[in-house]
Amino acid sequence: MIIKDIEQKIPYYYTKEISEDFLGIYSQKSHKLVSVVSSKYKLVQSRDLFKEILLQLKDYNFIKYTLKTNYKTHYLYLRMEFPGYTQKFMMILVNSVDKSNAVKFLVGVYEQLCANDLIITSWIYFKHIGQTEEKSKALKIFPGSIIMQYKALENKPNFLDERILQRLKGIIYLDEKITKEILALPNIYEVYNYVTSKMTKKYNMTYFQKLQSLYNILIRR
Repeated sequence: MIIKDIEQKIPYYYTKEISEDFLGIYSQKSHKLVSVVSSKYKLVQSRDLFKEILLQLKDYNFIKYTLKTNYKTHYLYLRMEFPGYTQKFMMILVNSVDKSNAVKFLVGVYEQLCANDLIITSWIYFKHIGQTEEKSKALKIFPGSIIMQYKALENKPNFLDERILQRLKGIIYLDEKITKEILALPNIYEVYNYVTSKMTKKYNMTYFQKLQSLYNILIRR
């Protein structure tokens, strides 16, 4: 079902030379120009990439998935159970067909009662000009270690200051009352859960982008 949805919603793309220095990115379905990139650009097909990753996860039980796309960026959100089916976690796969997003894995856990998503780690799989991390490293998922990192956040103190609060304003509305409540929270685990509880759970492009921003602000620092 997931693969069928990918095939229906994500077209193939192709490049065509515009000038000596630039390539056009076109949708194979509509033949419309999607973006203009450098002639050094390497096209990464979201459709093939997502399907390849799903094959690597064939032993996992998929609880839920959401696929969101626009002309050039694609998000695949997965809720899964690791074999043994006692550990539940989520993964967000991100790719664009131009340089606006490198291929990314965002991996974490979610709380079943409130369904808050907690991103623990991020891998760069492949940049659109040259390779970065080894593909095999990015495809190895270790839910056990993810759970350990998740628990470690309870011991990470609340380090929010005015600069970080300004960045959080791009994710949720902050008035005096909410700001005071956030600053009073004991650790980053509680801060993350508080912020995600204020986000609308619409599982759209904006939601996934906000989750990624929150990860960058609170965890990846």
